[in-house]
Amino acid sequence: MENFPLQSKNNLYNLVIRFSKNGLLLSISDNSKNIISKKQISAEIFSMSEHQITNLIKNDYDTQAEFKTLELICESDIYTFVPMPYFNNEDANDLLNFDSRLKKSDAVLINKLPNWETVNVFSIPKVLNDSLKKTFPDFHIIHHLSIILSNIKSKSSDTEVFIWTREKVMDVIVLKAGNIQLINSFEYQTTEDFTYYALNIFEQLMLDTETCKIRLYNSENKPELKNSLQKYIKDVLSFQ
Repeated sequence: MENFPLQSKNNLYNLVIRFSKNGLLLSISDNSKNIISKKQISAEIFSMSEHQITNLIKNDYDTQAEFKTLELICESDIYTFVPMPYFNNEDANDLLNFDSRLKKSDAVLINKLPNWETVNVFSIPKVLNDSLKKTFPDFHIIHHLSIILSNIKSKSSDTEVFIWTREKVMDVIVLKAGNIQLINSFEYQTTEDFTYYALNIFEQLMLDTETCKIRLYNSENKPELKNSLQKYIKDVLSFQ
């Protein structure tokens, strides 16, 4: 486990804290987006108490440090994207209750994505939400798929497939000629399953395996996924 560097007086570092049901990942980058330090902490975050989560964060991160930027990213199974003209804040809970997966112990959050004229409505455990709000009161919590869309140029004419890998889940965004064609999640058990779902998406949406790129996120510890895809897809790129 790497140690974090001392905070500079010029706040030259950027901090990202990524939360999932299996723990959290803290990474620090410089202004050129080069990762200079990472720390993976295993913990059953989604079943911990608010006190336990708060202590876990404070034990591994100086909350008084002043980073140039801070991003709080949470992975969540429960999400839906709604066109911005049709979204009302009062409807957020009902939108997630539609498929009966929302629990009373969940907090419902939203990320507005004006470049795409859409809103991501998602949920995370209420205790996690409360802990983060108290620890980082000035920062918004961002869904992991919102991060991908925020980094895509909405006026791009590219055709690309973006896949965020989680434990036995792949979250897929397909951009075709600059328009979002698909946002969905698929459960998989093996590398072969993962590759099958990806290739099936290419077939169903008539994507060219020679020209359409796949961008893999959160896959640095799963090299077998990229290696398998590269047998069929010409360009497979990995991102943190």
